[in-house]
Amino acid sequence: MRLRLLLGLALTGLTAFPAEPAPAPKRVDAKELARLQGEWALVKRTLSDGSVCRYKIDKTIGSDENLTFDGSKVVTEMTYCDPTDTLDESVELDPTRSPKWIDLTILDASFPLRKSKGLTRLGLYEFDGGQLRICVSEWGAAKRPTDFEPGEGRDVCEYKRIKR
Repeated sequence: MRLRLLLGLALTGLTAFPAEPAPAPKRVDAKELARLQGEWALVKRTLSDGSVCRYKIDKTIGSDENLTFDGSKVVTEMTYCDPTDTLDESVELDPTRSPKWIDLTILDASFPLRKSKGLTRLGLYEFDGGQLRICVSEWGAAKRPTDFEPGEGRDVCEYKRIKR
C-alpha cells in the first residue's frame, strides 16, 4: 500500500517526503571579509542617548577597546579592564545590502556576557580603507538598524585601523 502511494505520488510529480530545503545563502563574503582583517582601535562611540565618547590611540595598545578580525571571527579586547576583558564573536557580512549588513554572534567572553553565547547583534557597517563604522543593535534584538544614527537599543562605533 505504501509503495503504491509513493509510486502514485511520484507519477503525479508530487513526493511523499518534502524535498530538503535549499541551504540559506552564506552571508560571509570572503573578499569583503579580507578587507576587514587586522586590528582596529575604537576612536569614537555614540551611545543610544546621543552622548559621545572619544578615545585616544596609543601605538602600543591601540585604544581602550580594540577589534581584531581574524577570518570569520572578531575578538574585542577591552583594555580599560584589569585584566583585559575579551569578547569572541563570529562575523557574517552581506555587502550586497545598502547600507552593508554585519551580524555578530557571541562565541565566548571572559566576563558575564559568556552566559549569552549564541546571541546575535544585527548591524550595519561601512568602511573606507583605514576607517570602520559599525552600528549594532543590542544582543538578541529582532530588528536591524536602518541607518547609522544612534537610537534606542543601538550604538554607533567608529574605529581606525591600527598599524603596528
